[in-house]
Amino acid sequence: MERSSDRSLDDIAPLLKDSNMRTLRTLPADEIVKLKDHIVPLLKDTNSWSVRESACETLGKLPADEIVKLKDHIVPLLKDEDWHVRSKACETLGKLPADEIVKLKDHIVPLLKETYCSVRSSACETLGKLPADEIMKLKDHIVPLLKDTNSWRFSACETLGKLPADEIVKLKDHIVPLLKDGDFVSIRSSACETLGKLPADEIVKLKDHIVPLLKDTDWSVRKSACETFGKLPADEIVKLKDHIVPLLKDTDCSVRSSACETLGKFPADEIVKLKGHIVPLLKDTDRFVRECACVFLEKFSADEIVKLKDHIVPLLKERDRSVRKSACETLGKLPADEIVKLKDHIVPLLKDTDSDVRRSAWVTLEKLPADEIVKLKDHIVPLLKDTDLHVRKSAWVTLEKLPADKIVKLKDHIVPLLKDTDWPVRKNACESLRTLPADEIVKLKDHIVPLLRDADWPVRTSACETLGKLPADEIVKLKDHIVPLLEDFLPSVRSRMQIGLFAQVPARLWGSFQQMKLPADELVELKDHSVPLLKDTNSWSVRESACETLGKLPADEIVKLKDHIVPLLKDGDFVSIRSSACETLGKLPADEIVKLKDHIVPLLKDTDWSVRKSACETFGKLPADELVKLKDHIVPLLKDTDCSVRSSACETLGKFPADEIVKLKGHIVPLLKDTDRFVRECACVFLEKFSADEIVKLKDHIVPLLKERDRSVRKSACETLGKLPADEIVKLKDHIVPLLKDTDSDVRRSAWVTLEKLPADEIVKLKDHIVPLLKDTDLHVRKSAWVTLEKLPADKIVKLKDHIVPLLKDTDWPVRKNACESLRTLPADEIVKLKDHIVPLLRDADWPVRTSACETLGKLPADEIVKLKDHIVPLLEDFLPSVRSSACTILVKLPADELVKLKDHIVPLLRDADWPVRTSACETLGKLPADEIVKLKDHIVPLLEDFLPSVRSSACKILVKLPADEIVKLKDHIVPLLKDGDFVSIRSSACETLGKLPADEIVKLKDHFVPLLNDTSEDVRSNACVTLGKLPADEIVKLKDHFVPLLNDTSEDVRSNACVTLGKLPADELAKLIVPLLLRKEVRKGAFALFGQLEVTKDLISLVEKLRPAFLLHFAAAAGDWPACSLLLRSGFSAEEKDSDGRTPSEIARREGHLDLAERLKSDFLNTKGGSGMAIARALQDDNQIETVSWYTMPLSGWAHQFGGQHSLLVVKVKDFAYAIERARSVQYDLVSQKLEIKQATKKGLFVSDWEEVRTVPHLVLLEKVAPLKGSDVKRSISPKSLVTYLFSLDGYDVGRNNCHHTAMEAFNFCTDRLQLTSLPINLWQSFFAKGFQFLGSDLANGRSASGACASEPLFDDVIRHPLITGSKPTEWSSDGQKKEYLQEVGSGSAQYQKVKDFVMKFGGNKTEIPGFKIEKIYRNENFGSYKKYVQHLEDKTAQHEYCWLFHGPGGQAGFDKIVTEGKGFDDDFRSMTFAAYGQGHRFALDFRLADFFAEGRSQHEPKKTRRVFLCRVAAGKPFDADRLFPYVPGDPKSGRTDADWTKKMEEFNKSKPEGHDNSWFGDGRELIVGKGEMAYVDYVVEYTSAELAGNPYSDPLMKEIRKIPRPSF
Repeated sequence: MERSSDRSLDDIAPLLKDSNMRTLRTLPADEIVKLKDHIVPLLKDTNSWSVRESACETLGKLPADEIVKLKDHIVPLLKDEDWHVRSKACETLGKLPADEIVKLKDHIVPLLKETYCSVRSSACETLGKLPADEIMKLKDHIVPLLKDTNSWRFSACETLGKLPADEIVKLKDHIVPLLKDGDFVSIRSSACETLGKLPADEIVKLKDHIVPLLKDTDWSVRKSACETFGKLPADEIVKLKDHIVPLLKDTDCSVRSSACETLGKFPADEIVKLKGHIVPLLKDTDRFVRECACVFLEKFSADEIVKLKDHIVPLLKERDRSVRKSACETLGKLPADEIVKLKDHIVPLLKDTDSDVRRSAWVTLEKLPADEIVKLKDHIVPLLKDTDLHVRKSAWVTLEKLPADKIVKLKDHIVPLLKDTDWPVRKNACESLRTLPADEIVKLKDHIVPLLRDADWPVRTSACETLGKLPADEIVKLKDHIVPLLEDFLPSVRSRMQIGLFAQVPARLWGSFQQMKLPADELVELKDHSVPLLKDTNSWSVRESACETLGKLPADEIVKLKDHIVPLLKDGDFVSIRSSACETLGKLPADEIVKLKDHIVPLLKDTDWSVRKSACETFGKLPADELVKLKDHIVPLLKDTDCSVRSSACETLGKFPADEIVKLKGHIVPLLKDTDRFVRECACVFLEKFSADEIVKLKDHIVPLLKERDRSVRKSACETLGKLPADEIVKLKDHIVPLLKDTDSDVRRSAWVTLEKLPADEIVKLKDHIVPLLKDTDLHVRKSAWVTLEKLPADKIVKLKDHIVPLLKDTDWPVRKNACESLRTLPADEIVKLKDHIVPLLRDADWPVRTSACETLGKLPADEIVKLKDHIVPLLEDFLPSVRSSACTILVKLPADELVKLKDHIVPLLRDADWPVRTSACETLGKLPADEIVKLKDHIVPLLEDFLPSVRSSACKILVKLPADEIVKLKDHIVPLLKDGDFVSIRSSACETLGKLPADEIVKLKDHFVPLLNDTSEDVRSNACVTLGKLPADEIVKLKDHFVPLLNDTSEDVRSNACVTLGKLPADELAKLIVPLLLRKEVRKGAFALFGQLEVTKDLISLVEKLRPAFLLHFAAAAGDWPACSLLLRSGFSAEEKDSDGRTPSEIARREGHLDLAERLKSDFLNTKGGSGMAIARALQDDNQIETVSWYTMPLSGWAHQFGGQHSLLVVKVKDFAYAIERARSVQYDLVSQKLEIKQATKKGLFVSDWEEVRTVPHLVLLEKVAPLKGSDVKRSISPKSLVTYLFSLDGYDVGRNNCHHTAMEAFNFCTDRLQLTSLPINLWQSFFAKGFQFLGSDLANGRSASGACASEPLFDDVIRHPLITGSKPTEWSSDGQKKEYLQEVGSGSAQYQKVKDFVMKFGGNKTEIPGFKIEKIYRNENFGSYKKYVQHLEDKTAQHEYCWLFHGPGGQAGFDKIVTEGKGFDDDFRSMTFAAYGQGHRFALDFRLADFFAEGRSQHEPKKTRRVFLCRVAAGKPFDADRLFPYVPGDPKSGRTDADWTKKMEEFNKSKPEGHDNSWFGDGRELIVGKGEMAYVDYVVEYTSAELAGNPYSDPLMKEIRKIPRPSF
């Protein structure tokens, strides 16, 4: 046909005739556009409907925009009289866009009810182009067409298929019948497709209607049914597989393809079962089927694909690109090693003509190992420039993932691409180089820097990011290239420049510029460029990046910029800006954040979770009190929809104080069940801050978290439960123990740390769980388990030893080391049994093991170490210093004679390069006898100048043993050490050593010693005081002003030594010194201590009376000084005087804990006496003739003194002794005497004392009214015995009838016949007055007077304890004594503490007798059950017992636990039944050193190791002197007898005890062996340390010094 453009209108006109309209319809659209003006009129042709129809059909070929212009001409035809025209008009308008059809719908809708089916169909199809919402409005017009009698029902179905699913659900009952429509297959197909848009649950309901269609005769119906079922969930499709699987063999390829896709939704296990049906499809004739089959196989597991690879590989050469692509992607699921085998088949696809295939091939090859990828470099480089963006990107991404060392190999291929003409290539090349190490980027910087000026901004951005990996100093060099980019027109460049470069500089340098050596001015310059970008209006990313960069500044710089950053908190462009600003301000100090809180609080309600989170974290820096104020804003975030916000809120609120945290319990507990693991973890950590009691209440909420899948939650839950008390953990152990096998080491460690709190018995039960932990792969778990093991009591470790010993041979040296260390806690006898297992470790290849073995064997007793010395001595030459040191330390235990033999091995160590070795060698050689040390002095003296203080100290301690004449020779070497500033022990040891010099040498050195009196160390001051105390008296007089300040020293030892030294002053000097000191508050206490060293003379009394300082008696009472109180009372001070607070001296003494002194000071004149009454036993055995009798008096104090009250006593003298006899009312204090005769006498108030004790009592004068009896005035055959016996027969003390004067007169008259007295020569009317008051019922005993004229105390007052013990709870107890823990710590400032400390120090617990001795703590044992048993025994046998304080060493941890911890006391079954040299029983001593030998902790003694000894109340009973059961054999404690021999002998001994005797003596009173456990009670536990042990009292010379216990008599 000719082109119309070549014709004239005359040529075209004939075509417009009715007969030629068919020809016109064949014209192309552009030709019809030219003719439209000629055709439009034909729409109104009245001659023939066919003309109108043809014209309408011809215009229907116009494009939509042209039809829009002509719609007004076409719309009238919708009402044409001929149905053909109406139908064609409707079809033509159907080509209009949807919005135009919407406007015309009112013209089209009526046609749905046309009588002609073709019109209805055309109208329906046209309305089908409307949007869904419009169709919804018209559905009521369309639905009836579903039942149209004509086959065009499918048009209505297709139109309704555009409705949303919920609308189709409503219409399903109208559509379902069409599934069985028999008129036309398209109706069934359309109905099926429409129902296929229903939701899956609706399709499930209709499956019975759809299933038959899978066997429809038409392929399109089968295909639609199959696709509809493809929407079902996998489990439903599985049920239909028997209906769908046959379609895989359908004759139509599209059905086979749809069936394959539908079955591809099967779960993996079902898909594998279909393998036999799918594999044949890989060779299907249709490419779509082959493709679907290949995609189906992608869901197979890698192992299955490996089996099928031979079927898939051929598809890589398929002609169809989609098949090649699918095959490649399926093979991409293979493991890397399989892909390596197939790479020769896949690599050619990298050159495929289709980009998708190339990309799939490369994605598959990405899985290759880095080395294989490098081999493909010739194939990679072309891909880097591929025309397809995705291929190129995939190749570059792979390249960036390669390890840096692989990229280094490819860099020569990449660098040229930096100059590629294609900017994406340049960009990607630059990005790939970003993975190189910094030093490689430095080498390439000259290639990258030009890209900062690249014309394309992505390249500039990438160059910025890559150069950002450079070290800071390199970036500084490039700053001139970088700074201009801050003004780049592209925001991303400005942004990336910030993130990639300047943000990196502060991250490394700001806050640490000195380390990185970046000048501070460089940082300031960068800051000034970044700040303006905070207001960049072109891009939010620039503002964000600038904010992030400034966030790297130190806090003080951010403070200066806060006014620029705060406005960004309200930035409305992007949430990340607000978030970034908030994070930057979060680095401010807390006080600055407080000022900005009003700006930040609104962000807690921001619409974006990241902003809320940042605001919450910022507030997390505030102090707790500020957070509390914000809790109403933060608490709601615990319910935030975002888990990270909830987590941050939980962490922030976790900083609340404990009382506030408890209030939030109701908000936190629900978070333990949060869906997010981080929130659960934070909530659990939050609960860790709860008190143990609160956690107990919440344990049921926490325990389930122990089984959480997330390790951090399990760990936090375990740590929270770790705060529970031990008894609660015991209940939960079954939940915690399984975590010991957790796969995560942190969880195992947390579980173990929690279980560590269990009692030792419970831990032992877990031994099967402990042993694996001892070899755990994680160091911390292993260490924690070993540490716990070492903390167990020795008796518990003994039970585990069989599990530990095999570990000594473990192949892992840390296990061997730890096993050896744990055995170190065993008692020495157990280590002896295991020594054969430990000794081989001395030769272990790993030095820590050798060291540990040395230290463990060091716990052995000396005799065992002697046997092992041949194994130990070689270690003195070990290459590791710690081994040499440990070996040397072991040898310290050897006896001196053994050390002498080994000295040649030890002496070289004094020159060892390692200072611990030199120190250990010094300490070991220090055990040598003095004569041996003399020989070695030339080796030791150089160490006095060692650079290490510990070595100098040890060397100096050795020299202490030298005799004085040797020290004189070395004094010039030792004196400089007095000024050593490193260790106080050096100055102390030097002072002690020089203290052995003779007095004349010390005089020469006194100027060196005097400064030490002001030393900061109490040991140095004490030793200096002792040393200067050796000076002659005249030298001490010169130095007295230096000693006086020490009287108030904080150290008791220093005060005591200062008193001793000043006590050497002549009496007149001492008296002149002391009395003025009483007026000085700061030294008054020490001055009182000197009173005991003064002889009471009239001059002294006169001096005191003259000074009479106010309240001096109160100060003496506070100091607990009875001699001083006695002197002051005799000097006229009143015991009734009250201080400014209204307290008497007695009350002051009681407050300070001096109870005995308080009793004396509150006693009235009825108690006044001169002596202690301790000579009565001697008097009752003295038959010598009395030679003289004299009457003495002394004034009473207080109000009785105002009435002239006097006290009388009679002095009776025999040839070699004189007795002072007097009567006074017995007071509680006097009942502590240790003689039965004294007890009986004091009950009647009769006191017989040594005259020498009494004669010094102040104001004691001879009564001149009564002439002394002598010569013939004294009856013959009158002896002290007969006189005292007579006085015994008289009644007890009575203030009115039988007072001191009556007794003196009775005794006087008993001794004479010629000079008898008939009335009282003194205080007659006062006695009568007292008698009268008694008659009136008044008790003068309550009239307080100054008492205590006693010039001396009972001989053993500091040993014998008050006997007033009852069954009621002692008043000093702080608990009811009914439950554990029984031990209660005694406050170090209390009177109780001081009393016990004084007792311990007096009887051996001091630095003089135990070097470096120091009391750490004192505990009071409050066990009422054990105490009551003790009291009950006393009540049964009171007359046979004395009460005293004695020491007891529990003999180890087991003994300590049984007696005190478990509260069983001295159970009889705890006594030794096999070997006890002097019989079975519990041993007590008065000397602390003897108890120290058996102290708990002694077996593991190290310097400063804590030990514990008991201070017990002991009922002495009736001790008898017991002989050793078997004679002693030197060197053999068991005397050659077996344990059976000793047991039998002991049983005989127990039966042969003298009747009425329970106890026996050992060592002539050194120890008391108590036969019954209830005869003793642990009163206090003394916890102490010392630098050295006191020695073995059974073998050392120490035995000769041990104090003996005063023997009671009955």
